[in-house]
Amino acid sequence: MRTNETAVFGMYPLFDFEHSLDDYDTRWITHGSFVPPILLSLLYMVLVIGGPKYMENRKRFDLRGAMTLWSLGLAIYSVMGSYRMLEIAYHTFMERGLRGVVCTGVVIDSFPSRFWTTTFLFSKFVEYGDTALIILRKQKLIFLHWYHHLTVALFVWYSARNNYGGSNLFITVNLTVHAFMYTYYFIRAARIRLPHFVNIFVTTLQISQMFVGCGMFMYLGYSGPKPDCSTSDTHLMTGGLMYSTYLFLFAKFFYLTYIRKEKPVQNGTELKKKN
Repeated sequence: MRTNETAVFGMYPLFDFEHSLDDYDTRWITHGSFVPPILLSLLYMVLVIGGPKYMENRKRFDLRGAMTLWSLGLAIYSVMGSYRMLEIAYHTFMERGLRGVVCTGVVIDSFPSRFWTTTFLFSKFVEYGDTALIILRKQKLIFLHWYHHLTVALFVWYSARNNYGGSNLFITVNLTVHAFMYTYYFIRAARIRLPHFVNIFVTTLQISQMFVGCGMFMYLGYSGPKPDCSTSDTHLMTGGLMYSTYLFLFAKFFYLTYIRKEKPVQNGTELKKKN
């Protein structure tokens, strides 16, 4: 039976669009094929490898307007999604404690979780567009950028398909960090100057997300697998490895960008200082 989280938790009234998937059968997410995500990711790797070569002898595109709108759209989505998912996480914590927050898998049988969870899974492939914008503008595409996009997209679908614990927390934290991150990208794309500490804050927030992820998988390894905390050896190994590499790469990025003070990088793109 579906649960109306608004009624259960006393949340703020839902927007009409949050009801758009109420009658949509989303069981294919946890019972469907893993082939489509893999195919999309293979196409993404074609873009990553072939895109820069294709643009090598071509003129770069001026896509500042497109980047501004793109970042604004993802910022609005992330802000609204994080607000709603944080609201749900808070009430889950009050009712079931930390274990309830960490061990909850994907929630697609109630709303508004149904809307935000489903759209979040698709949004990870939409975000592949970040890479296309970098390539078309002939900016430097760093390993951290495409590795992060690729592995997140595949892992969230893997976790959702198996309804593993930690999935709901993963979505909540990711949306929250992206709310700040894409708002920052939007402001930069709009050529609005920001204090230097904002750059440091955004990167620190990203690193904090990786610490939360590592802690989450340590908790899952200690608490599961149990009926209320589903996980597996493969889930723990891949998730733990993924977050550990993220932590290393983002920490290295922080060191090179803010301590050694090499050219700062935004969204995988080197930022050229203006005289």
